[in-house]
Amino acid sequence: MNKKDMIMSNGTITTMKDFVETIRQSMEAYYGAGYCIEVHSVIKNNDCHMTGLAIRSNKCNIAPTIYLDKFYEAYLNGMTMEHVCREVIYIYETNKVEDSFDIKYFADFSNVRSRICYKLVNAERNKEMLSDMPHIRILDLALVFYVLLNIDKDGTQTIAVRNYMQDIWKVSTETLYEEAKQNTSRLFPCDIKPMRDIIREMMELEMDKDSVDEYFDMMLEEDVPMEMYVISNKFRISGAVAIFYKDVLKNLANQLDCDLYILPSSTHETILLPVTESNMNVEGLREMVQEVNRTQVLEQEQLSDNVYIYIRSKDRVELL
Repeated sequence: MNKKDMIMSNGTITTMKDFVETIRQSMEAYYGAGYCIEVHSVIKNNDCHMTGLAIRSNKCNIAPTIYLDKFYEAYLNGMTMEHVCREVIYIYETNKVEDSFDIKYFADFSNVRSRICYKLVNAERNKEMLSDMPHIRILDLALVFYVLLNIDKDGTQTIAVRNYMQDIWKVSTETLYEEAKQNTSRLFPCDIKPMRDIIREMMELEMDKDSVDEYFDMMLEEDVPMEMYVISNKFRISGAVAIFYKDVLKNLANQLDCDLYILPSSTHETILLPVTESNMNVEGLREMVQEVNRTQVLEQEQLSDNVYIYIRSKDRVELL
């Protein structure tokens, strides 16, 4: 990016508003008259309001949204405006869409029904978002629907299902649910792993195999309990909803011959803990979940501060 194409204001911006406007003007100077540069507020999970920048070619009717909030934080911590602009350009060039989106095709429900999926959000924390979305309440959570456009190693491209879309399609929320129930488990297959396997995978990224083996041998000798399981999907994207896949909890509970505590780690995964006489301290588990949310999980990825239980005799998840 040429410096002449950018408004030079390093160290002079003190508000998010001025930062965003500087980025917008810089992108206009860089891309020129053939592009439309727009800034808009986006409501994310847990009613987190984020500032999005859209760079759209006049030859295309859709554009990826680039969120500027983290860039502003990086700028305040020393990142130069030129570096910020280069990062924004890189993200756009990597994710830009070449072809226009066929609105008429999308308006026909039969064309998208095989791509309708659902994910879990917290109902109380998403009142504003849910007011404009068809959804189904489950305990203190809500299932919300989206259309999966694409999925690859870099993530997903999705469109949230809004009330006006449901009106155009003329389908009930129950129909969306039935379609999503089949599609989500098919497109995002369930993945359950013992916590020790997850820990081993993480350690092997930092340590040699012999050191990892020695660590786990020591853990086994000390009889450290490692009976937790992590449940998600194979993409680790919005995988917490896998607890409601057909027979997933039932099969694991039958295999372990016990009920299961469900600890919401994030919107992407949950932790399953076999219920035993030695771990009946539900309040302690709840405090652990709350502490992890406060210190380890981004606000927009938090699912719940509560603890749940799968009761095998009822084949049902309940809130504790």
